Amino acid sequence: SENADNYLWNFGPLGGSLVTNPSITVPTPMTLNVTLTAENNYHCIDSVMKEINVYTEPFLDFSIADSRGCSPLAVLFENASFGVNQYSWDFGDGGSSQEVEPLHVFQQAGIYPVTLYANADSVCFDTLRFDNLVQVLQSPTANFSYEELTDTTINPNGIIRFFDLSLNTNKWRWDFGDGDSSNLRNPVHRFEENGPKTVTLIVTNGSGCPNTLSMQITPELFGSLYIPNALSPDAGDPGHRYFKPMGAGLQEFEISVFASNGERVWYSDKLDRGMPAEYWDGTFNGEPVPQGLYWWKGRGRYVNNRMWEGMSYEGKAPVREGKVMLLR
Repeated sequence: SENADNYLWNFGPLGGSLVTNPSITVPTPMTLNVTLTAENNYHCIDSVMKEINVYTEPFLDFSIADSRGCSPLAVLFENASFGVNQYSWDFGDGGSSQEVEPLHVFQQAGIYPVTLYANADSVCFDTLRFDNLVQVLQSPTANFSYEELTDTTINPNGIIRFFDLSLNTNKWRWDFGDGDSSNLRNPVHRFEENGPKTVTLIVTNGSGCPNTLSMQITPELFGSLYIPNALSPDAGDPGHRYFKPMGAGLQEFEISVFASNGERVWYSDKLDRGMPAEYWDGTFNGEPVPQGLYWWKGRGRYVNNRMWEGMSYEGKAPVREGKVMLLR
């Protein structure tokens, strides 16, 4: 005011004052109509009224359920602030948000501060910062390759060697998509059925962080058939008690065993998922046959219509018949 000697302030419900420059405390948010009346020594009077808006002081608070986890780590920020209608988040990793309760994904390993900036109607401002709030652990990277082992003089067809190419890992779990699994780093697995398989590798590192990679592989159409040359029904090892052809990828199969007099003592043509399903236990019509030399004769056709060439002994040409020794 100018040329005034006396002042009268009217603060509405908060009273008044005769002080030139008074100060008051407004206990709650409200709109005040403040009137100032000024008078000089000549009793000349003038007045002015102004509206003053008093806002709630912003209160900032927020929390997160998980402050530590593996990358990428998704964190939901639960906002407990009030008296605020505009928010700005700084997540410390270059990311930001203006949402009330944002969900932010921390992609890289590290320790991050989080800052919340808030204002009420662009008048009242406040800031809340938590240092070292979020710890993101480095996750491993799952990766692998594979090769088919097609040299049947060393391995039967259908065998695949897997190579782990993962980073930052010390545990492996393979699911071969056929019911079998392995915890080896570089396993070798035999698929007993043709067709595509989804192979999944789950890796874990020292922090307990996992990562998964699934890959569909289609082994080259394969088939194999192996005929044993001996059995011992009284042997302790179950693997030696029976004459059981082993194979895979077959669509047709039959085998016969003959005694030295030419009488057929056993025959089978049954397959289970492309594998021979039956075995000879050294009996004929339910009775044990004598110890001695017997003969087998067989044939097979694979699912790709290729005929089985036969058994190869000592590098000689494959044959579809051979000897089987029965020991008692």
